Amino acid sequence: AAYKRGARSQGVGAEIAIVRAAHVARDITAGPFTRGDAAATLSAPDGTFKAADLTGTQIEELLTAGATASDSTQFAFAAGARFSFNAITPPEASGFQVLADGSDREWTALEPAKTYTVVLAGSESQSGTPVGGTMRDVFFEYAMSVGTLLRPPPWSRSIRELTTTAD
Repeated sequence: AAYKRGARSQGVGAEIAIVRAAHVARDITAGPFTRGDAAATLSAPDGTFKAADLTGTQIEELLTAGATASDSTQFAFAAGARFSFNAITPPEASGFQVLADGSDREWTALEPAKTYTVVLAGSESQSGTPVGGTMRDVFFEYAMSVGTLLRPPPWSRSIRELTTTAD
């Protein structure tokens, strides 16, 4: 959510923001939150962002590749998109959804041929429009704007349904 909001503050209207687990270095602890905490939370605090136009199919491929990778640092967290993930062999991602235009709670199916504006770490995309600010600054500004950082409510999390054991 921080990166979607950061793009919006730079005049880039992104429907989705995707960040890989590799960009998150540690959990956020309770208590006051400083710019230094923002830097320590991120593995590349001086990293930048790009806004790229991706089709629904490309987004699905990106999220599936992250979810099914053997390296957990490749897992892709998304704001504005969610999916179901079955971690049983063979791992599978399905049921991709995006937030409906202008909504913060209404989900709709990801359309394979539709083009969406997606904010990604600058290192994730060869093309795209640079979005101002570093990861640290954007994350810190978001944290300050919301006041208290809380775990996202279930309806907004990247993983809609998670299967880890066979029933």
